[in-house]
Amino acid sequence: MQRTILLALAALGCADVAPRVAPAATAEILATIGDSTTIIESVTLYGGKLYTTDWTGRIWEIDPAAPTPKQVGSLPLKEPCGILGEVADSAGNLLITCADDGTVWRVARERLGAADFDPAKDATRFITGAGHANGIAIGADGHVWVSGGDIDTLYHAGPSGGKAIPFAGGFSPLSPDTTIGPRVYVMNGTAVDSKGNVYTMNTGTGTIWRLEVKPGYEVGAITKVAESPELIGADGVVVGAGDTLFATQNFRNTLSRISPSGEITVLVPAGPALRFPAELVKDGNIVYIANLNFPYGANAATHRPGATVVKVTLP
Repeated sequence: MQRTILLALAALGCADVAPRVAPAATAEILATIGDSTTIIESVTLYGGKLYTTDWTGRIWEIDPAAPTPKQVGSLPLKEPCGILGEVADSAGNLLITCADDGTVWRVARERLGAADFDPAKDATRFITGAGHANGIAIGADGHVWVSGGDIDTLYHAGPSGGKAIPFAGGFSPLSPDTTIGPRVYVMNGTAVDSKGNVYTMNTGTGTIWRLEVKPGYEVGAITKVAESPELIGADGVVVGAGDTLFATQNFRNTLSRISPSGEITVLVPAGPALRFPAELVKDGNIVYIANLNFPYGANAATHRPGATVVKVTLP
């Protein structure tokens, strides 16, 4: 597999001060998906409704105002797949990553919830060749970015999809700490800021990277924004106002805010609502989080089977 190796690496802006704890945010279970065997990791938002896809390929819609999940579609999977990321484009079409075969599926907005929904016709392969496709984000120009999870490569594709193109790799080393179960995810989560920079994270080292995108979609400077024990388990990441980042830490059962300069603030410490939290989406002062709910790290002692979506209200 071809990879673009690190062109420029800057260790500037890395936080070296103790993380702060913000005024209390409230975290509560909004909805339970499926039954005790159901697994989810992805969540997105469009038109005031949440969408998540479980690992058997069922697509669920949740109205936060009346949060009883309803199935609105499915993917044509022959067997369960690691559905690790999901995003809605500007028209509400869902782009859903399948790690097992490196595919990004596309489901048209107008077909969601249709009585005659047909997975074989209504779910199409939008991007292929994105090895172990994990987090997914769409830039302001419609360009699509996909992280490689346990393959240290960030991929991209144009607004029309197609074959994934390796963008950068080789800069996010594997943590030597073998006690961290998800440490192999050296390229976890994906987000794009207002300047078109792309972010991804190393789960095992608790590192957040910012990648400059130069004209022609060439890689520029690769900067370590933050690295901290408080970020161990870094999984999902989104960009908020002022290019502030919000990220989950699955291994620690926490949610944190990271400033552009790398200052870390713990927004939700480990508690009963966060259960190995994964992908997230932000809507004003509300953050919705998909609980992957694996029995590792801080979630091991209190693990309860089942898939849930959490609502966090920020102060």
